Amino acid sequence: MTNKNLFVILLGLTLISSPMYSQVTIGADKSPEKFSVLELISNNTHGLRLPLMTTTERDEMTMTDEFQAKAKAEAEGLTIFNTDTQCVEVWNGTQWISWCAEGTIGTLVCESVTGVNVTQGTAANEKTYLPYSEKSGASIALTDGQVLGGPVSGLYVQVDGAQIIYAPSGSINIKIVGTATTYGTVDIPVALAGASCNISVTAAQQAGAITSLGCASVTGISVTEGTAANETALLPYYGLTGASIFLTDGQILGSVSGLSVQVNGAQTLSAPDGDIAIKITGTAVTNGTIDIPVSVAGATCNISVTSNQQGGTIGTLQCSSITGVKVIQGINANVTALLPYFDKQGADIYVTNGTVIGTAKGLSAVINGDTTITDPQGDIPIKIIGKADIAGTIDIPVGLAGASCNITVTSAVIPPVGYGTFTGRICFDVVEINDGGDCGKLDGRKPQKADFTLPTVYTQTYTFTASGNISNVRFYVDDPTGQVIQSYTPDGYPGATSNGATRTLTVYYYTDLNQKAKGLSRTNALTATIYTVYTDGTGVDKMLKLKVSVQDCSCCPGYLRTQGEYVQKTSGGLTFAAGSNFATVSNSFTATKKDVCFFMNDYPGRAAYATANSYCNSASSNLAPYASMGWRLPNLAELGYIQTWALSLSTQPTSITGTTNMLTTPYGAGTGSAYYVSSTLSTTGVSYGWSYGLSQSQLVSVDSNTRCVFTMK
Repeated sequence: MTNKNLFVILLGLTLISSPMYSQVTIGADKSPEKFSVLELISNNTHGLRLPLMTTTERDEMTMTDEFQAKAKAEAEGLTIFNTDTQCVEVWNGTQWISWCAEGTIGTLVCESVTGVNVTQGTAANEKTYLPYSEKSGASIALTDGQVLGGPVSGLYVQVDGAQIIYAPSGSINIKIVGTATTYGTVDIPVALAGASCNISVTAAQQAGAITSLGCASVTGISVTEGTAANETALLPYYGLTGASIFLTDGQILGSVSGLSVQVNGAQTLSAPDGDIAIKITGTAVTNGTIDIPVSVAGATCNISVTSNQQGGTIGTLQCSSITGVKVIQGINANVTALLPYFDKQGADIYVTNGTVIGTAKGLSAVINGDTTITDPQGDIPIKIIGKADIAGTIDIPVGLAGASCNITVTSAVIPPVGYGTFTGRICFDVVEINDGGDCGKLDGRKPQKADFTLPTVYTQTYTFTASGNISNVRFYVDDPTGQVIQSYTPDGYPGATSNGATRTLTVYYYTDLNQKAKGLSRTNALTATIYTVYTDGTGVDKMLKLKVSVQDCSCCPGYLRTQGEYVQKTSGGLTFAAGSNFATVSNSFTATKKDVCFFMNDYPGRAAYATANSYCNSASSNLAPYASMGWRLPNLAELGYIQTWALSLSTQPTSITGTTNMLTTPYGAGTGSAYYVSSTLSTTGVSYGWSYGLSQSQLVSVDSNTRCVFTMK
């Protein structure tokens, strides 16, 4: 028996047993107050307990046919205690009214609801969490499927499962349902208990599809071999389903033999059937019928174009004579070759520089220089350019004047690093507007300015020196922006290269790089990579590379110490002894206020003065890429001046990645502090060194570390 029923029975019995009274008191022997029908008096140990119901139990009772039939006449005023909401609720004849103060929410944090993705035209059911904060007042009961926002473009935000919000802050389980009627960003405003915000949902475009293309209807298109074409036509399509299809002007639908089928003007395909405006462009490299395969939204077909013969014809192209063409996957190729031809007949054949005669897998065979083919047989200069998008064997079908064949190219993955040296200028500071910070002072950098209008700057020579007997030295350039390197020569050196022999590459940079690089820092500099690839004695390809940077910023490859240069005074000599601090040592030197660049790494091993001095003044293996900067051994004051920063060079704002901290302990065994040898000599000819562990000068003859510097002004 429920509490509610017990209460009703007790009340009925009381009224039946006291028919002479219209008012009743329970709990004490007294008459009720004037306006009380029923008066309960407690002895301070008991109270009135209303029927206890959950929200589900309450709703199940409310939805019965009997309750609904008498919801107003007999159920009005019915009172319960809801154990879910912890509130007294009264049925007002239409709905349950809570006696608790309505709970409120201060903030809904919609910006935390990210990464919700749906697809246009597809039913969504994406579950996530909606954070809230500053909840006050009574608990807030949420029912499964309760709508918090929408519809917006067909989407709703709903409560995911029945929940009760008790805590001042937390998360609400929600779900995004419905079917998006558009694509892009859909902002759905949601509201709950006084708070509101917008949840952003990304609706992906429903891909449209075409059943078939009517290439057979595109007839009568005629071009001339070797002459630029621009023929317009309409390409029928049929059976478009799904979303509209957007085509951009110039979008290529297919290419072959120098011709391309392009979209002729921006278009939106929305009707089930219709026409696509197209144009045939490019220059046919052969004559006869050219079938151009085209593809749109999953449908394909071939458009047939008649290419009229220009001048003479060629009977045979001998691609098999072009052998040993090797490229590196993903690296710009520029390999020259001669393509033999035979049985040329008719008029002379004119081919312009750069004419594409074949394309496959990211590579193209093009004419290398303006060429006139007059003799019955001979060679056509060509080159293989582009970036191979696969590794392995690539057959490039080529065609010219009615003849065709396949050129076979071997594409390899980027080879492992090899031996030898590859040197040349790799950094150019255009010294335009950047002033200070890790770029260095503008005035101090002026003597290092790279002026690309000067031949001595825009023409650079890079030297590869072989280690061991090798063969087939090749050069490649990867210029991602296409703004740095204009051209280079030669492509390579076929045949053997003996140990120690050099092979040079001349690179021609664009002459407008000062303006292109103006304001660029180290991090957003214009860059290009120059590769040398060779075949070692075992037949395996190896590689060395140089990364070139053009920037409006210091080229220091290590730690840039602003105003860090000192020179020894010419009069008075040295006025300090071993064990002196920087304040004492600096009295024998004058600060020039010029910037100094410390090379990023220590000399590999320990060195005495003579070895250290030679290391900094030569193009050693570590300094080789930066040899053009003019390195030297630092003097004692320059070493002592960076004492404060020596043990944290790697984290200084003027240090590039790879800079290491100075040492305080020596290499190898032994005790004491590591010394850095300087170019400053004592009166006895022994070199002074600086100890970052002791913060003082010391006399050293052997076992000293070395870093080199060059002056930025």
